[in-house]
Amino acid sequence: MPIDFRKFDNEKITLIKKQDWLNCRKQLEALDNLFAECANEEEVGMLFKIISNFTCADEDAFWGFYSDQASKIISDETITVTNCIIGPTTYDDDPDSSQHVCNPFRNLLKRNGGNHVVKNHFTDLTP
Repeated sequence: MPIDFRKFDNEKITLIKKQDWLNCRKQLEALDNLFAECANEEEVGMLFKIISNFTCADEDAFWGFYSDQASKIISDETITVTNCIIGPTTYDDDPDSSQHVCNPFRNLLKRNGGNHVVKNHFTDLTP
């Protein structure tokens, strides 16, 4: 039996009010496409719950997070240049945002005296 998405309209409006980044045509179309992938109402409910908990970080939170993590890596004596590589994970060789998030670590580690290896792109991790 197909899912009646009309009964979720009020929840969708509440979600969009909470997550204002969804309030544009492109994001609304993507949201509708995502819900269309759901097999049942339980999955629709899970998506509402997950998306309502997303947090869009502002610039201060973004840089604060990276700075804190870089400091933890540098001060943790068990994380060394010889036993650690910081790198992205992805399902394929195509560049995606996982590579982008490594850039702040590279710069912050170097600025704070860390010599850790930060890779942007792994072309092949298989032996």
